[in-house]
This record gives sequence, structure tokens and C-alpha cells, in this order.
Amino acid sequence: MGAAAAVWPDSAEFIPLSSGALIAYYNIAGTASTSAGDLPKRLDAVAHAIASLVPIYTLDEGGLLRPLTKLELALSEFAGGGSMLVHRDRDLVHADLRIQRRDLLDALHALQDVYRRPTPSP
Repeated sequence: MGAAAAVWPDSAEFIPLSSGALIAYYNIAGTASTSAGDLPKRLDAVAHAIASLVPIYTLDEGGLLRPLTKLELALSEFAGGGSMLVHRDRDLVHADLRIQRRDLLDALHALQDVYRRPTPSP
């Protein structure tokens, strides 16, 4: 018997969190990381910031979409450039993290307001 297929309400409205973190990073920083080696850690931090603002979704054991709980987020850390949420005891890993496109836009606007670089005066 095969595994249950993932059930996303409208898959066109969801993108991988790692992609959302990359979009947000480039929109805020305006440039690539100085070192390719530290980019995943920066994206993990961006994923954490996004998760503090909007819901992040994963699949439950039955293959149904569900939002991560505040407790799951508090007891875990993002890894792999925002592609995984790893529990502190390393036994539980959520690897199929998604964000709604409209939520990403909301988070991006909020993060841009916080990290907006002041323009130099002439």
C-alpha cells in the first residue's frame, strides 16, 4: 500500500518556506550573502522571522495540511535554509514546510518596514 498523497487546499497558493525565505532575504538585503556557506543560516533566521509573523504549514501524519503550533516553533529551530524545522531533541523533523503566498507578502512588508535601510541625505 502506497503513502497517502499530500493534500494542499490550493497548492498554487502555497510555496516552500525555503523559497519564501530566499525571496524575503533578497528583498530585504538587496544582495547575495558574502559567503555561499553562510546563506543557509541566514535563510534559517529569515524563516524564523517569517514564522513569528504568519502561519507556517506542514503535513500531518495523514498527509493533511496543518499549521505548525507556537509550541512546535518554540521547541524547534529552522535548518537547511528554512527547508526543515528540527525539534531540539533531533527526533522530530518537519521537512515539507509551506507558506501561503499572501502571508509571505504580509510578512515581507512587515520585515521591510523593520529593516528598511535609511536613504542617505544628499
